[in-house]
Amino acid sequence: MVIISPLTKKSNIKLRREITTDFIIGQWRPNDINVERFFSDLDRIFLYECLDTGYKFFYPFNLGGDNQFYKDLQKFPWYYFDWKWEYDMALKQVNPGDKVLEIGCGQGDFIAKLQKDGATCMGLEFNDAALAMCEKKGLDVKNETIQKHAINNHEKYNVVCSFQVMEHIAEIGEALKASLDVLKTGGKLIISVPNHNGFIKHDEFNCFDMPPHHMGRWDERSLKNLENIFNLKLITMHFEPLQTYHYRYYYETVFGVKINTLFGSLSKIINKIFARISLYLLVHTNLPKKIKGHSILAIYKKS
Repeated sequence: MVIISPLTKKSNIKLRREITTDFIIGQWRPNDINVERFFSDLDRIFLYECLDTGYKFFYPFNLGGDNQFYKDLQKFPWYYFDWKWEYDMALKQVNPGDKVLEIGCGQGDFIAKLQKDGATCMGLEFNDAALAMCEKKGLDVKNETIQKHAINNHEKYNVVCSFQVMEHIAEIGEALKASLDVLKTGGKLIISVPNHNGFIKHDEFNCFDMPPHHMGRWDERSLKNLENIFNLKLITMHFEPLQTYHYRYYYETVFGVKINTLFGSLSKIINKIFARISLYLLVHTNLPKKIKGHSILAIYKKS
């Protein structure tokens, strides 16, 4: 069987990593989440890179999380933030009276804000618990994919946005095409995803960054190369500065693991000292503004 890039539909790809499913299942156990059902009859999965774009994707393609999986994730209070860095960036792109579609709108905090500011908003979301929250807020949200939504909503919206969503979608080429199908010519497509050229690249085996949670990995190059595939033009990119709630994660990922490897039994003491120094510098200097944080946001215009 020939494996092709879900973006380009070409076989110009390269295998980057094999990951055993036992490892992934074991990584989720401390979180009291059972993901065994996603890996039935599989002993390993594969991470490929699309050489034409730099986009990395997991194979097989049918490993994405289901409704129950995302319900399980809601027990983490940080999973659905009321407000995110990228929301502030996206707000500047929306004018009063615009028709806006948010793909994967979660509990609807972003479109609720937009509606108060005069936009007409629609959300797409398949998590039942999140949908219920949207209904309580009186938001117009549908349980359907962007591909299904595109069938009857051709060139309807001025702005189509997604925040921390496109990394979850295996059939990413179809999802992006559908996103453009519902967008008016000259309209804006806004995509925010984890930045794998940022510090998270050091955390290669984070279970939240593999199936069944994430199905793809993005960076500046792969987002830029969407121009070569779809009828859109990149307007600008924004890199998230390091956020306060990521300080500890940043330290552990960039420094903590290396210290553990290098210093063995002394690593606990060394990490304690360096962590305090690191935290002090992050809190009391402008260093976080100079560090590329978790996410990257790209703003495109439909040609």
